[in-house]
Amino acid sequence: MNSDCMEMRRRIEDSIGFTLELGQMAEIERHCAACESCRAHRERLLLDNSRLSDFAAPRDESIKRVQERAIERVRAAGATESQAAAIEPARPQSPPSRRMLARIPRVAAIAVAAAAVVIAFMVIDLIRGAHNGPVPAFADVQEKMQQVENVVYRVQTWNLGQWTTREEGRSRPHLSRKDFGDHIFVLDIHRGGIAMLLLYPAEKRAVISRTNPSEQHEQCDQFHQRVPNQVDFLATWYKAKDFSFIRKERLNGKSTAVYEKYSKVRGKETNRIMTAWVDLDTELPVRFEMVGSRPDPNSGQYRGLRLSDFQTEDSKRGSWIDLKEGDPVVILDNFRWGASVDTSYFSTVPPAGYSVENCSQADMIMMVYGRGFGNWTYGLDTCKTQGRANSEIISGHLSTWLSLSGNVFPGELEDLGDSTKVNKLLIAKYRRGGDPADEFRSALRVRDDLAGIGAGFGRDMRVREHIDIHYIGKGAVLGDSKRIVFWLKDGNKPPCPDKSGNGPYFMIYGDLHIATSAKPPKSARE
Repeated sequence: MNSDCMEMRRRIEDSIGFTLELGQMAEIERHCAACESCRAHRERLLLDNSRLSDFAAPRDESIKRVQERAIERVRAAGATESQAAAIEPARPQSPPSRRMLARIPRVAAIAVAAAAVVIAFMVIDLIRGAHNGPVPAFADVQEKMQQVENVVYRVQTWNLGQWTTREEGRSRPHLSRKDFGDHIFVLDIHRGGIAMLLLYPAEKRAVISRTNPSEQHEQCDQFHQRVPNQVDFLATWYKAKDFSFIRKERLNGKSTAVYEKYSKVRGKETNRIMTAWVDLDTELPVRFEMVGSRPDPNSGQYRGLRLSDFQTEDSKRGSWIDLKEGDPVVILDNFRWGASVDTSYFSTVPPAGYSVENCSQADMIMMVYGRGFGNWTYGLDTCKTQGRANSEIISGHLSTWLSLSGNVFPGELEDLGDSTKVNKLLIAKYRRGGDPADEFRSALRVRDDLAGIGAGFGRDMRVREHIDIHYIGKGAVLGDSKRIVFWLKDGNKPPCPDKSGNGPYFMIYGDLHIATSAKPPKSARE
């Protein structure tokens, strides 16, 4: 949409419900005849205007009664027959009004009555013409008329050469649900804090995280003020200023308006990044498509791994799905606005019969969005410090390395993040002559697990951040419960007294169990 169209759309909006000069109207007609986008925009505004006129129609009868009473005041004050003939006959005025006007001098009474008529007709014009104001004003009215309490929809995501599908739901004011198939995540950001529930239906297990309201009350209040209602946001996403109406289109038997959003470089539109289809009857979205990057599986952009690393001479790409330029990587569809869902659908209370575990907010986020943390759940009453958390993370990563290396501990902790060493182990383990795409994906998930360990706990990081951690596992044998392979000093104070009376030193042994001590380990002093 160019600057001429933007200016013309402003004129079109000004013309809805008002009479413009013939020259101005002719100019609008000429432009709309040649521009399909602006013509469709005008048709949509005319439809909006018609709907709101219908909405206001039932109020016309009460408006007419206001007119009649105002006219009667002029007559009761002594208006001439010619004045009365210029307006419609009215119903008799109530006696109290007549007695009031009778005590006012004749000329003054006429002036007061005339003023009442002017005010009455100004109010009437405001009522009748409210929907003829600026587009945002009556668009907002329509939006309120269309409010729904919740929405459920399908999300299809292309990732690592395959499509995955899940169901999501949003409800007022800030409730959301994501169904990943084997687990379900429900989030409630309320003004008193944050509640999160993770369900594993096959295991009948529930994990709960609830923040202390006193800790996050202010942050949640700010979130509610800054972030729009989740349902409204999705319903009006296409109305954002960076979306442009493109065309009308039939989609699954519905008449829809198509909107597109483009990325901008130095103010100029470049690549299309999103398309929205909106039902013309309800003005609610029925489909979103998002375009994103599609790395070549043989480009090395996947942590240095390539699909070809898992292909044999005779094998092809297997189940890897290639996308064309401009194809979407995320699709939202199957929208059910105001869906009739069970009251427990958005509840953060575990279902009856589920075993319940508590965990911290950080652990919950790792479990839902992180990789490799799915089995690490901790109670809120364990007083876990940063040192404890780091020890558990490193123990888990060492376990992953050992599964790749034949139970041989790495020479240095940094080896866990060294792609030249890790990738060779991954290819050796996962290249088995099966589906190359499946083997590639399995290796990538493990690679992502280990990717941050070198950067997070590497030698340079320890020196720069003064992190007191020590790896002494070279040559250790897996299963040696007396050999320390790693230890650290916890620099953080515990959030509550340590129930075991131990100090801030954490040690990982050759069988990967973790112990604590008030003093540094003997092997370190030696």
